[in-house]
Amino acid sequence: GTTGAVTSSSAYVTNRVDVGDLNVHGSKRIMIGDAIFVHTNPTHASFYVGENAGAAANGYDDANVCVGFAACSLTYGAVTTPIDSQGSFIAALGAAALQNNTTGYNMVAVGTDALLYNTWGYQNTAVGTDAMMHNTTGIDSVGVGANALAGNEIGSYNTAVGVNACGVSTNNYNSCFGFQAGGNYRGDISNTGQQTISGAQAYRSNVDGYQDSIYGTNAFYNSIHGNRNAGFGVQSGFNNTGYGNSFY
Repeated sequence: GTTGAVTSSSAYVTNRVDVGDLNVHGSKRIMIGDAIFVHTNPTHASFYVGENAGAAANGYDDANVCVGFAACSLTYGAVTTPIDSQGSFIAALGAAALQNNTTGYNMVAVGTDALLYNTWGYQNTAVGTDAMMHNTTGIDSVGVGANALAGNEIGSYNTAVGVNACGVSTNNYNSCFGFQAGGNYRGDISNTGQQTISGAQAYRSNVDGYQDSIYGTNAFYNSIHGNRNAGFGVQSGFNNTGYGNSFY
């Protein structure tokens, strides 16, 4: 059944519910909200709720759940024919969550602006306001907490749990656990990162280290540079700026 101003001439339209001002094709799909776009290909087994939610979902997207203003809505703000692509197996909950996704797949974004700028990065999980917000092509990463991995764009295989954990990280294979753990760590895309940071505000000031293992609240707090260090315990290596040191 359909409700609202709906137009379609597609043979693909089966088992669907549309509520709002829509012009779409698809099957086994529910769309609720206003999305005034032309969709040329079918969507399958997807669920979109919210103004412009799923507005670009015209490229055989499958099994998506997108709830919130402009969630999964690539072309929101431009009343034109959307790009003919959209990822599949996506769960997005929150205003503008995964708004710019084109072909990324197997992802979860929960929170306002979570994975906002993701385009074709895939297999990412972001939970929290602005979590992994700037990720574009990074893959296989997890950001849990407001601003967790928010600055990452192309780095992959990262895990950040905690508010602002690994907040501006740009490289790969980093693990940050705790409030602002590695909060200012950016790294250098030319190295692999490989940072392990655990503890509230641990390694908070470091910007370009790599291959460090830091455990403890405020451990290596003022360490701006340095790499291949190890710190274990509260405030261990608090002011360290050297290389290859161990603090217990």
